[in-house]
Amino acid sequence: MLSVKKRDGSIVPFNRDKIYNAIKKAMNMSGKISETVAHKIGEEIYIKHVNENMPINISEIETDVFNLLVKHGHKNTAKSYEGYRAVREYQRNIDNESEKQIMSMLGNDDEYWTTENSNKNSELVTTKRDYMAGVMSKALSKKYIFTPDVVQADKEAIIKIHDLDYAIQHLTNCELINLEDMLNYGTNINGVHIDKPHMLTTATTIVTQIITAVTSSSYGLNSAVVKQY
Repeated sequence: MLSVKKRDGSIVPFNRDKIYNAIKKAMNMSGKISETVAHKIGEEIYIKHVNENMPINISEIETDVFNLLVKHGHKNTAKSYEGYRAVREYQRNIDNESEKQIMSMLGNDDEYWTTENSNKNSELVTTKRDYMAGVMSKALSKKYIFTPDVVQADKEAIIKIHDLDYAIQHLTNCELINLEDMLNYGTNINGVHIDKPHMLTTATTIVTQIITAVTSSSYGLNSAVVKQY
């Protein structure tokens, strides 16, 4: 049975569907779609290597795909496929970088983590847990939300992606809480309606609940304003 050697050294069975899906993605980007050609290339690669005794290297398959796309008159798709491969390689590097950052932080090997935030003690378990979540959020955001050119611009300080270590969670940040409106007209806290309070002690309790609810489901600075109540 024909097998493939992946980048991590593992051996897996040859799968035409993976080739087909990669080509379809490239075709969608180029605007020239041919399912017949996509299927044919997978079959041609299989026929080319089926009698080999050793597993095919994944990079060899990628080269075959590029050359066969050109052969079948899909030069733009071949370029898109090369771009797709470059992005995937970039994403794999992000994964490796994140693993190194986490291990460095856990092992206290990098002074960066002790100075990253003056309000945090990097030796505490809770801080390390927060940093680990931040590293993974950054990696996932770079991989699935932002395009490589945007990530590179952030890395080179051409632009700044604000709070990248929370971006993957789709949370809001830095809210100005309108307590005046909430106290005068009532509000909803976690899906529960709260009527307008008529006593100062009740109002202060509700304010505490509002601030707690907002800050626990967001990140960054939160401030509250009351002009009149």
